[in-house]
Formats: sequence, C-alpha cells, structure tokens
Amino acid sequence: MRCKLVAIVLFTICNPLVAQQIQINIETKEATIGQWIEEISKKGSINFTYNAGTIPLDKRVRLMAMQGSPSEILKILFKDTEIRFLERKNKIILILSNQNVNENSVTLSGYIKEYGSGESLIGATLLVITKNPREEHPLGVVSNAYGFYSITLPIGQYELQYSYVGYETKRIQLTLDQSFTQTIALVPTSTQLDEVVITANPDDDPLQKVYTPVMGKTNMDIGEIKKMPALMGEVDVIKSIQTLPGVRVQGEGSTNFFVRGGNADQNLILLDEAPVYNASHLMGFFSVFNPDAIKNVQFYRSGMPAQYGGRLSSLLEIRMKEGNLQKFSSSGGIGLTASRLTLEGPIKKEESSFIISARRTYADLFLKLSADEFTKKSAIYFYDINAKFNWKLSHKDKIYLSGYFGRDLNKFLSLQYAIDWGNATSTIRWNHLFNDRLFSNTTLLYSNYDY
Repeated sequence: MRCKLVAIVLFTICNPLVAQQIQINIETKEATIGQWIEEISKKGSINFTYNAGTIPLDKRVRLMAMQGSPSEILKILFKDTEIRFLERKNKIILILSNQNVNENSVTLSGYIKEYGSGESLIGATLLVITKNPREEHPLGVVSNAYGFYSITLPIGQYELQYSYVGYETKRIQLTLDQSFTQTIALVPTSTQLDEVVITANPDDDPLQKVYTPVMGKTNMDIGEIKKMPALMGEVDVIKSIQTLPGVRVQGEGSTNFFVRGGNADQNLILLDEAPVYNASHLMGFFSVFNPDAIKNVQFYRSGMPAQYGGRLSSLLEIRMKEGNLQKFSSSGGIGLTASRLTLEGPIKKEESSFIISARRTYADLFLKLSADEFTKKSAIYFYDINAKFNWKLSHKDKIYLSGYFGRDLNKFLSLQYAIDWGNATSTIRWNHLFNDRLFSNTTLLYSNYDY
C-alpha cells in the first residue's frame, strides 16, 4: 500500500513535466509553418494557440531530419522569422517578437452593444467575477463613449459579467491564454429591484469595500427621461436636468439653468461633441433636443473631464443614436404643439446605418384660419432635424457623420415684431483601434448660432 502511495505522488509531481520531456522525430522536407505546427501538434499531443491574422502560416521553411523536444524544433523553425513562443504546461502560445507583450498577461477588448439594433452602450460594465489568486481586489472596466472596452488580466480561467442598466446581465466562462477581441450584445429588459443594503467592512474582507463613484456626475437614461411629466406632451432633456440637485431654474418658461451658483452662460452643452450655444425653442419653453434621436445624456456638476474646457459650472454631454444595424424601423408621435417622425435602419447590414429624426410645431397653421388679418399673417413655429450616419470601414476603423439643424420664427404683425434664430452643428468622427489597448477618436466639428 505504501509503495502504491509513493508511486501516485511521484506521478503527480512529474506529470506537468511530461510535455517538456516529449521527444519527436521529423523528416527532411520543406513545408509551410502551418503544416509544421500541425505535425508537431499531432506527434507531441500539444495544443497551439495563435492569432491566424498575424502569424505567417503560409511561409515555407525547410528543416533537416532531427529528433528533439517540441521547443527545440520550434526554435529552429522560427529562427529566421519574427515568431516567438511561450510554453504553458501542455500548450504553446505563438506571438510576434515585435509585440510588447507581458508573458503573464493578456488583453481582452471589444465592444458592448444592444442586441437587435447594434447600438453601442456607453458606460456598460465588465466585471471579473472569478479573480486570479494573485489579484487582491476585484477587477472591472467601463465601456467608453463608443462602447469600446479593454482590460488586461493574467493568463487563466475567468467568469466575466457584462451588465448595463435596463439590460439583462450576461455571464460567460473564458480561458484567457492570448489577447483577443470579443463583442457582446446585451438584451433590453425591465427589472424589478429588491431592497439594496450597502455595507462596508474593509478590515475583514477587501471585497466588501465600498468604492467612491465619480462625484458630481449623473448618467440619465433616455427611457427614464421620456417617463417624466412633459409640458404639452413634449419630452425635454433640459427640463429633466433642471430637476437634479444643485440645479436652479430661471423660470418655468426657460431652458436656462444655473448650477451651484454659476451663470447660465457657464454651462457647456455638447451634442455629439459640437457645442450648442442656444438650446431653446419657442422662447425657452422647449429645448432643441429631440428625445427620439438621443441615446445617452451625461451631466457633470463638478469634476468635469480635462478634455472639456472653457466653462466653469457644468457640462451637459448628449450623444445621438447611431441607427439600427439590423433592420429598418420608424417611430413618430403627434402632440398638442408638435409632431415628430424618426426613420432608421442599415445601409449595409452590420456595417453601416443611418437615423433621421425631424419634428415641427404647427401653431402657425391654425393662425391662418383666424378671421383677423393681423393674426392670419402672424407666425410662431420651430422645427429641427437630426441625422447621423456611420460606416464600419474595418474591424479597426469606423467613421461617424452627424448633424443638427433647427430654426425658430416668432412674428406678430400687429405688434410689428419679428425674431428668428437657429442652431446648426455637424460632426465628423474617426475611431481607430491601434491595438487592444490603444483607442483613438479624431473629431472635426462645426457649430453655428444664427440670430
């Protein structure tokens, strides 16, 4: 019995070394690197992991007959190439020598999108549920303004959780042994929340530590904004901002707001990165933002990112929808003061899409029915148009083209009074992914306020 136990222990200790002690024979011949890898894999019972897009598998190499371990043969095979290899137990990872790679870490990157439409999700969360034993704190990352995320982890097995408010949480099991890209689609859902109790006991368990969120920042879901009470049925982004703590309003009939004692002109309002100088319609009763064309609203009362300068009080950053990449759809509405229509769909499925949204008031149409000559020739109306197009040029490049145009006219013939004004913005953006850790966005924008 004792001999059997000793034998089992010795076998367990020596087993991880078997792959290093394997001896295989190869014959003199010329073959592609892909064929050599396949032959070594079969003879040595070894799994190879590599990116077929970067490793030159079609390159032909001539080897002389020899006997040796897989690592010895691979050193000769890759001697005149840029390929190098990493040994992980019974697995060999192939990478290029000019890559600056941490041999113990890999990078997982990709995009988080909405299932069905392909809209990118801003601020979606990736949380690493199963941590590597060497890590002391839970790991996670948040997608950027274009839905892109990137996280570097030690090689190992993980359970990953993708989540976003208003969408089903998705968990997947992954064995990370090389860097790769993964796009995740989350399904919209309604969730009934139970009571939440937040506790902190960092001395006993570091996983229970409560981390401080970004102070002064509010993410507003456009779906929740549409549920708020609206003046004359017109949903308004600015009116929803005016309900937040630290924000004061000038009056009921105004889109001006004051943040923590600042002036109205100290607020920076951006629509797809382009500044909007006058965000009001109809003398301030409505804002210029059509809720049917809006995807995301972020409001900073403090702690504004350094990339946005020139204002002291606050930052209101609004992102337009990108258009459904899967199918054509339309929506619209008829209100007491205005009607709106939105069209969106793919130009080329999965690669390019568009969205066009327009609205107009029709009070001036009813004025023409008046018997009074002065009233009949008066006019009071506004209209605006939002449009956005995007093209996926490659898996590393994407182009966005978005624009807004709106106009107001208030003319009262009896008072000999007329005023009109309008905003126009346009933005061209180029997203480029240099590698799984470096993401860039180049923007060319135009903004004009005419009055």
